Amino acid sequence: MTQRWPVTKAIGLDVGDAKMSSTFSAEGFATLAATEVQHSGVSFNTTNANDMLRDMYATMLPGEDMGMSVGEWKWRKTLEERLKKAPHFGPDALLESVTSGAVAPIRGRYLAKLWESNCKWVFGGVTDNVGHKVDGWVWHGRGERLLRREELPAEAFFSPSELRRLVTALGDDYWVLFVALSYRWLSETHPDPDAVHLRKVGQISRLYLGHHGIVGENPHWLSPLVKAFVNAGLTAKEADFALFWDYGSLFLPPRKPQDDDVSLASSTASSVWYGHAYTICWQAPEVPTAAADAIAAAGRAPGYSDSGWTYAEAAMAAVVKADNRRLDLSKTTERAVRICYSGYGDLSLDAVCGMPRLPPPSVTEMRRLLSDEKGFGRAEDMETVCSIYEDFFSQVTAIVPALAFTSVGPKEGARLSEVLASFTQLTTLDVSIGNLEGRGLNRLARAVISHPTLQTFGPLPLKQLRQKAVESLDLSYKPVSPLGALVLSGVFDQVGCGPLLSLNVSHAGLRDTGTAALAVALGSAAGRRESTIRSLFIENNSIEMAGVTALAQLCEDCRTMQNLSIDTAIGRDAQAMLAKVMKGRTLSLV
Repeated sequence: MTQRWPVTKAIGLDVGDAKMSSTFSAEGFATLAATEVQHSGVSFNTTNANDMLRDMYATMLPGEDMGMSVGEWKWRKTLEERLKKAPHFGPDALLESVTSGAVAPIRGRYLAKLWESNCKWVFGGVTDNVGHKVDGWVWHGRGERLLRREELPAEAFFSPSELRRLVTALGDDYWVLFVALSYRWLSETHPDPDAVHLRKVGQISRLYLGHHGIVGENPHWLSPLVKAFVNAGLTAKEADFALFWDYGSLFLPPRKPQDDDVSLASSTASSVWYGHAYTICWQAPEVPTAAADAIAAAGRAPGYSDSGWTYAEAAMAAVVKADNRRLDLSKTTERAVRICYSGYGDLSLDAVCGMPRLPPPSVTEMRRLLSDEKGFGRAEDMETVCSIYEDFFSQVTAIVPALAFTSVGPKEGARLSEVLASFTQLTTLDVSIGNLEGRGLNRLARAVISHPTLQTFGPLPLKQLRQKAVESLDLSYKPVSPLGALVLSGVFDQVGCGPLLSLNVSHAGLRDTGTAALAVALGSAAGRRESTIRSLFIENNSIEMAGVTALAQLCEDCRTMQNLSIDTAIGRDAQAMLAKVMKGRTLSLV
């Protein structure tokens, strides 16, 4: 049976704890859930939930007029500390996985030496970024291979005590120590018999350890690992990291009977290493043709995304991890490797290989995918992976307060619509849509509107709008998008738009869909006498005739609106239509 971490115990929450704050009523935790991240309508465009919390609390001092009491502020500070203790947000579960023996992380420096054993130092053997021949390592692949955990020497591993010491020394930057590798096994007996993965992972490990190309020792371009060590008063030469590579880090079948209990704990621990908000995940999806053919001939799924294990690993890594902490190593370029790991703009390795967050499959969908579409080397592995994912999903959705997703298309939109309600503590959500439109767009908007604890959606201050506490809303030059416009329209349908007097959505990417939805909602509110809108600024939103027609109808229905500002790109016929319905009022064409 897979070991589970109870979420409420992990973060120390108890309904009775609500009595700590005199501002909380008997609803206790339910009240906290609805107010844990609140900043007077300020929207957080965050790449990491815990970063958002840390930044928010750092700027809030007792006595400030933030719409909260000192007791409430202290309670939220307490919540931040408890969040850090959750398995996928703090260091405790990572350290426990090592202390218990479930995971034996491999030293980055050991892996770099393993890589070097497969190379030869050649004078003038490497071409730099400007075409000059320089000295360097040239790969030949005839050296050592990664061994099983039982066969590796003691110096290959981090000891629990040393890892704990470094976590303490690095403080909030502890995350740089933990790296998880997700990859496809290339044979049944050894995951990397020809050192295909070792060649790529070893090269990236050296870069992460600080072996730079053209940037040398410039402190602005140190890897996050080396920078964290230097900032903590340690030296760059001491920099090392703990790598989770299953073949060398776990007891895998066939194993000794006494290792069985440790192996069971390893299953749960792997979800923490992959799905943790701060750990780095290196994904190596490449499978050479010869290896893919051999795997397929053995009746197993050959591709990275075809494997149930790697699919689940990638799904867990994609939910709450920042873009630059989840890297697709197949996107690595020789130029990026010769420059630096991070800090050099779009040329850095983490910028070239960074992957966006993705909404997670529901537990039901994951089980269906693993059963119908993904493959396993052993049939019993499917239930193990389902259990691991279910634990991960229940733990993360029960605590994460903020999420941000980019380039959401039809598939991602449908998935997010399905799972959004599962995030029971979510208060801040950012969604940047790709080609999502039609029914998928409407479905996601409905899911956002109906979420009970959501307080901000992108730049939209949902809580304040529902409380009718907004008189002027300036969303100009902000990524409202058609999705945001649909959400805003839904809120207006629910509670009306009073006492809103002025709405500025210029340069907000509404397009026809968003413009029409917003105009209809404002017109409906006016019909119910729930509108006080006087000024609407909606220029530069790529509005076509459908959107203009909806705006014209709004102008007829809403007599309180005295000012309409729109761009001349709508065309002369559209301008004439609006001028007719706005007669006696102000129409600004910009």
